[in-house]
Amino acid sequence: MQYFLWGEKMKKKKWSHGEKLIHVKSIEDLNKVRELDQELYQSVILVLDRDLLFDSTYFEPIDASNMIVVIRGNNHNIWNLNIQKPNKMEVGLFSRTKHLIVNDISHFTYYVVGGSCVGALVGSVDGDAIINNVNGEGWVNGESHCGGLLGTAKTVSIEDSQVISQVSGRDVVGGLVGMCNNVGMENVRIIPSFEGVEGKAVGNIAGYDSSKMEGKVNRMLVKTLPYLEPKPTIEEEYIFGLRR
Repeated sequence: MQYFLWGEKMKKKKWSHGEKLIHVKSIEDLNKVRELDQELYQSVILVLDRDLLFDSTYFEPIDASNMIVVIRGNNHNIWNLNIQKPNKMEVGLFSRTKHLIVNDISHFTYYVVGGSCVGALVGSVDGDAIINNVNGEGWVNGESHCGGLLGTAKTVSIEDSQVISQVSGRDVVGGLVGMCNNVGMENVRIIPSFEGVEGKAVGNIAGYDSSKMEGKVNRMLVKTLPYLEPKPTIEEEYIFGLRR
């Protein structure tokens, strides 16, 4: 798979300045991100050392607006993320990040309710999101810019993953991401269902794709149709909802 330029740089770069490594064995360890000085730390790497099980308490999204967030799942599971913020913008496990890399989460289950920019992993990614070997399943509910894993992002690269989500929202709703500039996929299975959608910006992958690369993204995504259920009735429009 050809990652976007930022992704290639991140894979090759060894971070040595402003990086914080946190081994996560509990929700308390995860919450340590809230205590970080984001002017001091440019990135945080979360290494899952065991499965994470959220209790019945509603989780408060973590704000990492100025940080690159890396989650190394080590093939562990994240169970029962439950967020109830119906009137809030930018809702997810992380409300907002600068960039995002997530690898190797065997199962991620969630029930996330927000206002706009709502996704199970991150409400808003200012830059690029790279997702590899992640299996997510759950519910995402909001008003607009809602996606199974991401509310909004600049670009999304996803590989060897599966997303099964019921996504509710009035407009700009996608099975993977609500709105983005570009999507790259390889060996990905997305099985969405939608409720309450009033606008035209709804798609199995992205509700709204604002890429200026006319045709290129669509041709790439058409190759993934064997992994896409239900199959789109109107090929490009249903994959992407709307394009600029």
